[in-house]
Amino acid sequence: MTRTMSLRARLVLIILTSLMLISLILGGFAFQDAKARANDRFDRSLLSTVLAISRDTALSGGDALSPATLNLLGDTSGGPVFYHVYAPNGAYVTGYATPPVNRVPNLSWHDVFSTVVNDVEATNIARNAARAKELNILEMNRPMRWSEGFGRFGLDGAHATLMFLGAGETQPQLHNPDYDFPDVLLPLSAGLFLAIVEQILSADVV
Repeated sequence: MTRTMSLRARLVLIILTSLMLISLILGGFAFQDAKARANDRFDRSLLSTVLAISRDTALSGGDALSPATLNLLGDTSGGPVFYHVYAPNGAYVTGYATPPVNRVPNLSWHDVFSTVVNDVEATNIARNAARAKELNILEMNRPMRWSEGFGRFGLDGAHATLMFLGAGETQPQLHNPDYDFPDVLLPLSAGLFLAIVEQILSADVV
């Protein structure tokens, strides 16, 4: 004798099957929508990172990225980013000359350098000397991140300032294997220091 399902059981089965199909369809739409939104937000994060890198590159002349931009870059990529940039001729421009392959779990500090804080009076003297020599002056609008030993000079009360002579955008950077000091800067730097000494020895400097 064949046992048939009751009307109530058949209705429940039909309703549950319909609800399951509807749920699967809605779940698929929700998944695709969430995926599209995630991709859009990721693209916006990448765009924000690119704009931040472009801003820092323009402000620092390609020398450094701000900590905020590095954090944004790390958040976007899912971890720390070590970058380096090469010119069309293959010369190293900026970034990490030898990016680490693996993250270092433990850090230790060696050769810690004191912070270089430019004295206002010494900076004004150097600035005036550069203007007297009709040199182009570019003043950094944020702290320099390179390590320098000159910070020790100002700890004992000496009036000191740190300045750089530009060697051109195509010159390999200091410590690069292909770096060669441009001798054309020697008379320029000697004249600048002479102008500084003349200011200090003049009666106008207290």
